Amino acid sequence: MKHREFDEIIVVLGKRLNSGRLTAEGISRVASLARFVTDTDCSRKVIAFCGGLTNGQTVSEAKAMYDVFTSQMTSHQIESIGAIILEERSTNTIENVSFLAKEMIESGLALIGDSINVRFLSNDYHLDRMFTIQKLMPNQGLLKHLQLQCAEHGLQLNMDYQLAAHLPVPYPHQSIRGQLFLLLDELTTYRVFLEGVCSQVFQGPISDIRKRPLELAQNTLTRMETLVRSQAQPDVFLIDQLPILQGVIRRTSQTEQLSLLTLELSLLDTILNYLNRYLDPERDDTVKWWR
Repeated sequence: MKHREFDEIIVVLGKRLNSGRLTAEGISRVASLARFVTDTDCSRKVIAFCGGLTNGQTVSEAKAMYDVFTSQMTSHQIESIGAIILEERSTNTIENVSFLAKEMIESGLALIGDSINVRFLSNDYHLDRMFTIQKLMPNQGLLKHLQLQCAEHGLQLNMDYQLAAHLPVPYPHQSIRGQLFLLLDELTTYRVFLEGVCSQVFQGPISDIRKRPLELAQNTLTRMETLVRSQAQPDVFLIDQLPILQGVIRRTSQTEQLSLLTLELSLLDTILNYLNRYLDPERDDTVKWWR
């Protein structure tokens, strides 16, 4: 590809596949992109599909999204896009854009020293979490790390930290399980706070930095418990796990001793990762998802 001027790159973030296929969440991202391309002049935009091979899949998340997207568009619509690129090596969001910057330069779409505007397309809860963490804890914010890593590859990213400036896609699952999955995801902010404390990246009083993430975590756990207990047949497994999460939040709010916080973080991280898969409406039960 030859270098040319683009005014923007739309980064379509990947989602885990089930048996090589997009889930409802992944499909919702592609459908939103299709509407955006249909309604927008994309002649000076790069559409970047991101996501590598994960969980033993035989096709990358990027390729799966690209295939569904191109099947929904006419050849004229595809040709009207400035450029399309697939980033197929990443396994998380940080790698998504870091590898993408390298792909842009290696492909000739961008030159070292170029500056480009970036917008993310993903489900609303995913983007909201990214921007919430960035605002509350800039040193732990994913977007800052993305910009620094891309700068190492010679590409300057310009991005707005406001959710409204990007392309959030409504989460497709409105079931009780889906609601619990979204609530659980909100606890990520507190986990990131603990990671920052244990890594000693924060400047200023920890009690001040902890205040808002702690409030969010406490409120989220209250909402989760209310939702679980409101069901005619409450999930007894979740009822057993919630006091453990509440205990971690309570204990970590009362100490700044690194050795204790590290232990609590390991417990919180383990439980959140397990429950994330347990509650995911798109869980693939054909594999050992708990591993």
